[in-house]
Amino acid sequence: MTILNQKLLAEVNRARLWFPARKIQCLWAKEVKQIQTVTSLEGELTANVGDYLCRGVDGEIWPQHAETLFAKYEQTTEFDNEGWQKFSPRPDAAGVLAAQISRPFTVNTHGCELTGQPNDFLEVVSKPKTT
Repeated sequence: MTILNQKLLAEVNRARLWFPARKIQCLWAKEVKQIQTVTSLEGELTANVGDYLCRGVDGEIWPQHAETLFAKYEQTTEFDNEGWQKFSPRPDAAGVLAAQISRPFTVNTHGCELTGQPNDFLEVVSKPKTT
């Protein structure tokens, strides 16, 4: 864990901002057939063959590994006219801990630096340790 992440997590822990959260909105996704670069809210990301492009409720696009998508969402039989398939949140999917951060922030994850704007949310699979 980077020093930057440790400081942010310590700040969130001290302020007791964590709350349990679950996915409640459907999303649309389609399998990536050839490697491509996607402009997401986090910046330029690579979508590899076998990943899925996901489209959120506000039209935002991001790549996601198939295993991650299927762990959180179930496929439906509904497709739009552009080939995007509707996915519903799995009722048995594990929730996350989330915190709304009131200031701009940066986190490093999987070798990428992600930036958050004031009032964006930070989410983790389990409560992080900062020691």
